[in-house]
Amino acid sequence: MAEDGVPEVLQADRMGHIVPGIRGVYTHVSDVMRDDLKAKLQRRWEDALDERAELAPGSSLPILAEILKSRQEREGKVVSLRSA
Repeated sequence: MAEDGVPEVLQADRMGHIVPGIRGVYTHVSDVMRDDLKAKLQRRWEDALDERAELAPGSSLPILAEILKSRQEREGKVVSLRSA
């Protein structure tokens, strides 16, 4: 989260921590912060899937195989029926 510039108060909230001192009293998590974090996490997830697909287009894990296949179909790539 630090690499993505997520505010300290939101990082603490996600981990179940409390920001100490005056920052913890006057800094609050907003809906905009949460939405921004969700977008950043989604981007990281999709980047990880793209990297995984470069290693092998399929998977022996059914859920991962389906996710990879649907991404490839959506992007118009040729889909191999073989698992990695």
